[in-house]
Formats: sequence, C-alpha cells, structure tokens
Amino acid sequence: MSLITVAWLAIAALGVIDAFRHSSAEWAHADRERLFWVVFMLILGPLFVVPYLLFVRPRFPDRATKQQADQFLKR
Repeated sequence: MSLITVAWLAIAALGVIDAFRHSSAEWAHADRERLFWVVFMLILGPLFVVPYLLFVRPRFPDRATKQQADQFLKR
C-alpha cells in the first residue's frame, strides 16, 4: 500500500472512532444523524471527515452543557 492509501484509511478510521465517542444524546443535541455521517466517512474517508470536523463536531455540547443535560435526565 502506498502512503496516500494508508493516510486515507487512517483519517477515515479516526473520524469514525471520534463519531462513536459521542453518545446518542450528544448527536441528538447536535441535530445530526450519526448513521449518515459514519457510513459516509467509511465510504468516502476524508471527504466526509473534514466536513464532520468543521460542521458537526462543534455542535456537540461542551462539558458544562453535558453535565446539565445529565442532571436533567437523571430526574
């Protein structure tokens, strides 16, 4: 395999791993579909990882918001 192929696969894998690090509640808060983004990151690699990092990841709640949401859900 060439270096470009390895880099392409590594970027796709890191994007998918990052997508699965976030819970379903965080995806709902970001108003995005996890399945859509994961499938396209697997198929198209960095062509969807870059938009994921630019447009989806910033919409996930930060720690303070997440703690408030967790407190709300525990009640």
